[in-house]
Formats: sequence, structure tokens, C-alpha cells
Amino acid sequence: MLKYAIFEFNLEFETQAKLPKYKGDILRGALGKNLKDISCPLKHVYCNECILSSNCVYYSFFESKIVKSEKKSPNRPLPFVIEIFDIQKKDFSPKDRMSFNLILIQDSINFLPHITYSIINMGKRGIGFNKNEGFGKFKLISILQGDNLIYNETKNSLIKNYNLSRLNIEEFNNTVSKIKIEFITPFRVKYKNKLAHNFDFPVIVRACLRRISQLEETYFGMEPRIDYRSIVHSSKDVKKIYENKKWFEIPRYSFRQNTKMKLGGLIGEAIFEGDIGKFYPLLKYCEVVHIGKQTSFGFGKFKIHILE
Repeated sequence: MLKYAIFEFNLEFETQAKLPKYKGDILRGALGKNLKDISCPLKHVYCNECILSSNCVYYSFFESKIVKSEKKSPNRPLPFVIEIFDIQKKDFSPKDRMSFNLILIQDSINFLPHITYSIINMGKRGIGFNKNEGFGKFKLISILQGDNLIYNETKNSLIKNYNLSRLNIEEFNNTVSKIKIEFITPFRVKYKNKLAHNFDFPVIVRACLRRISQLEETYFGMEPRIDYRSIVHSSKDVKKIYENKKWFEIPRYSFRQNTKMKLGGLIGEAIFEGDIGKFYPLLKYCEVVHIGKQTSFGFGKFKIHILE
């Protein structure tokens, strides 16, 4: 099973900053730009044509390669997830703080020093929308893993003894018969070639299976032994007894594609009842790594609440 580690990055702004409500996209973009700047000695060569790509931190962290089993979706899942705590505040003043989690999966945990240095550089350049007045500059105050201090600005060094956890699909809980699934960030997934507009249990289960399969094959080298057909079939027997949802739309600008776009998904909650024990390990696995599209900048974050 895959290893993972969750690190909390705590920032303090030094100048005025104007950010979008949902900050995962802008953080991911700025992280990619700064990571490439410190990793890449051949700026004018495409990554997939570069002789250094096999040992490049940026390429391993951000660029795509083919996953053999995913013929319809050939891009591999990225080995990280950014989790945003505040999706409302947009205006930051000097001394204001902002935090986010970075979930690193398998070998990407080894990139933490490069990521830390990239975020320090990101703070010196600034982020946000105030191009005319200068982007919002910040300093990296600390990195925490739970209660453990991994980095602080005074020492400017990393503690390398990280606590690693494992994603496990064998943690069954056969006593679970009623759960609430709370989607904290947009759940964006396609079902039958259309974006899902309801929290349907089979759709959620399919998204979990797809996420697990892609991650395990890409970063562990093999798919888990799961009877996909049986699980999908039996998921239809779980009943939805309550749903509270709304569509959350996020404007986004892609610098790589030089275009504006909108990304939306469902947030809210739903209560399900039935023989949920067999699905519980799949849900707990994906509670860590999120599900659906745009997981790398934090979409598809949900929390499971056991009701019975």
C-alpha cells in the first residue's frame, strides 16, 4: 500500500495580497513555476524531450506520463494534494496568516526540501492578482506534521524524520450501516459523459475505485486486488436518505493554456444507509487523497461521519 505524509504550511504575509476565495489552484500554479525554476537547467527544452527528465524533481512532481490501464484518460494522477482551510477570505494585509496542507504520496515525500525552498521563493515573488501594485509577498513561518515542528523560519532547516502513514483498503468495518458523507470542496466527476449533479452512492464509489486504481498502479506498480464489478453492482443497493447540495463554481485562469475557464463541483452532504461495511475502506482511503477531477489543487475533499 502507498505511503503518504501530510504537512501543514503556515505563511505570514508581508505585503497586501488579493487572492481568490479558492486558493488551491493559484498555489498549485505558483508552486509548479517555482519548482521548475529551481529544478530545470534546460529552460527551452520540453520536459518529455529532456534528457534530464528521469531525475528531475519538477518532472516527477508535475508532469504527466501514460498509465497503461487508463486508455481513455492517459494522464497519471499527480503525487500530491493541496488542501485549503479557508475558502472565503480574499484580502490579506501584512501580518495576516494563511495555512494549507500538502499531502505527499509515495516517493514525492522525498521532495519536501525542494518544495519548501520553492515555497520560500514563491513568497519572495508574491502571489495573487494585484499585478499593478505588486503581488502579495509572504514568508514561510513553519511546517508542521501534526504537533511536530518540521521547519521554522529562524533555523531555516528541515527535520527529516517524518512520520509516514499508509493508505489501506483492508480496514473493514462491517458494523457500519449508516453514514454521512460531507463534501468540503467541490466534487467534480463525470458519469455517463456528464458532470454529476447529485451525490449518488454508486457514482462516489466509482470515483473512489478509479482514484485508488490510478494511484496504486502509478506509484506502487500494480492495481489492488479488488472485485470492481461486484463492488459497483452492490453499491446500487445502498440507499440515499438525505441530500443537501449546491454547485460551487470557481473561475480559473490557465497560464499554460492562456485561457480563462470555470470549474465547478458539488459541495454539501448526503446520508446513506445499507450494507456500507464493504465500501468503508475505499471511502477511508479516498478521504485522504480526495476523489474526482482537480484533486491536486484540493477538489473532492470529503469527510465520513458514521451515524450507525
